[in-house]
Amino acid sequence: MIHANQMRAAEHIRKSFLSETRCSLLKARCQSGKTGTFQHLIRLLLHEGDITHAYILCGSSETELKKQAIADTRASNSAHFDAGRITVLFHQDFKHAELDITDALIIVDESHMVQTKGQHLHQFLGKYGVSLDGNPDTLRAHNTFLLSVDATPYSELASIRHGETPFSKHVEELEAGAGYYGLAEYKDAGLLQPTFNIAEHPVRFEELLDSVPAKYVLLRLNRSKANRASEAEIAHICRRRGFPRLLYTAEETQVAITRAEQARFARGGRRIPCLEDAPLATTVVIIRGRLRAGKVVPKQHVGFVWEGAKQSKTDVLVQGLPGRMCGYAFGAQKPRIFVPPSGLVEAELERVMKGELPKTANNLRAGQMTNGKSVFSYEEETETPTVA
Repeated sequence: MIHANQMRAAEHIRKSFLSETRCSLLKARCQSGKTGTFQHLIRLLLHEGDITHAYILCGSSETELKKQAIADTRASNSAHFDAGRITVLFHQDFKHAELDITDALIIVDESHMVQTKGQHLHQFLGKYGVSLDGNPDTLRAHNTFLLSVDATPYSELASIRHGETPFSKHVEELEAGAGYYGLAEYKDAGLLQPTFNIAEHPVRFEELLDSVPAKYVLLRLNRSKANRASEAEIAHICRRRGFPRLLYTAEETQVAITRAEQARFARGGRRIPCLEDAPLATTVVIIRGRLRAGKVVPKQHVGFVWEGAKQSKTDVLVQGLPGRMCGYAFGAQKPRIFVPPSGLVEAELERVMKGELPKTANNLRAGQMTNGKSVFSYEEETETPTVA
């Protein structure tokens, strides 16, 4: 279903393409409807004869995210997808794919993932003379339109607003629909809270588990020394209390996010648990290298989520488990969100939650993207992304 706010945003972008510039940015709060907006834009441009085909590109290599992107495209534009007028390409596809940029719309989804010049998406588009800085020369020559889409386009916005690039780019901010619940709302309700050292305070963490009976608890724990100690303590608590402890990592899938994913991972008629179904008991899910930007996570049966890195870049923090908990569909109670204490006290995060541009960012330059340190960057304990 396409909503009025998404239709308005798509129409504004089309108008800008035809009258102002061939390059636009769609900014939308996490899980507020950006996919539906750009899918409607594709349908609108094809219907009006502005383009003959479209590409949806993403710098992620996460297999489940690509499957979600294809499923979303089929749901929104099945006839166009089946006819080959819409192509979905992720990082793993760039090496062998070819683009026909004439009369085309190119959408770069989750554009914050590709803010470093020299990354594969930049090289891929560069073969055709297309750049993400908004240079219109190739776009005009081939009747091509370029749309970047993101919930955390901080460096891109800084470049536009501070005149760091000489090229014009329309910025369309999607108005969240009725019933949307985002990070600002979580904080106002007291549901955005600081993490703590689980290994040093196991009783406190066990009390948290007891406060969400028969719910899923999602914890992102990387391989830092502190998180390894915390994970060992969590395992001890789960064994003693009889709580299931499941992995959702680059190497192991012991729980599914959706029923469609559950069906794909069925082995010998045995189904793994699924977040769309209420668990029989409090169930801890350890996450590594997955559930970043773009992935839709059912929230009805989630008790709380936990971002375990001590330090994190703002876009990584917002687009991680906190961003996955934003949206429209919830259970009787909203989940709590635990983030590193430094992320709670920074004035910059306050601005981000309100949808404002942070005061500091490594800006884009004409002809190149940022060096990867967007917003008030922390030296993050990074993880290796899932590679298909």
